[in-house]
Amino acid sequence: MTEGLPGLSGHIRTEPEDFLVEEVPLYRPEGVGDHVLFTLEKRGISTFESLLWLSKAVKVSEHKIGYAGLKDARAVTRQTMSVHRVPPARLLAVSHPCMRVLDAARHPTRVRIGHLLGNRFTIRIRGANLAHLDAAREALAVLVRRGVPNAYGVQRFGDWPRGLTPTNVVVLGVAVSAAMAIYGGGALLCKLEGVEQVAGGLTRRLRRVFGRR
Repeated sequence: MTEGLPGLSGHIRTEPEDFLVEEVPLYRPEGVGDHVLFTLEKRGISTFESLLWLSKAVKVSEHKIGYAGLKDARAVTRQTMSVHRVPPARLLAVSHPCMRVLDAARHPTRVRIGHLLGNRFTIRIRGANLAHLDAAREALAVLVRRGVPNAYGVQRFGDWPRGLTPTNVVVLGVAVSAAMAIYGGGALLCKLEGVEQVAGGLTRRLRRVFGRR
């Protein structure tokens, strides 16, 4: 997509903190209701792993936990989830080395697949060639105009069970904003916000692969 522009070189994902994904929620909790909306932050684990750990911590079936979409495993991610009839205080007390609950409040309904406005990405590029900053800004402008090709795989879900290797499915991320700044230590910080248009039926197939019906 930007083959005519020089690359920045450098390294990404040296640490999970180098790739931050923040879900942009579709709605805010109303403060009343049988469900509880909460923001889960996880580090270095997949969404499915976090659901298993969380269900054990709050003593509910993982199927009772609602979420809007799957988030990268090799990253720090924040996303809105919901659970039925669990006190907010119990969620806020969850203690795990790879995840924590940032906030929790009551809401009338469950979070379901697709209940999000989009995702906000903050990507740190270590050892970038800062002489190519202007070209990098131009490349970001192209992404905003044309969208971002992506693929589902280990970067999103972590290791696949039972030796399965999925066929990559193209996802078109429509970028709505982009920004860039030089970070401490000479690293480059890129921010991209947008929405994802996923091939139909993909989430259902993945749930079957991971045994979540």
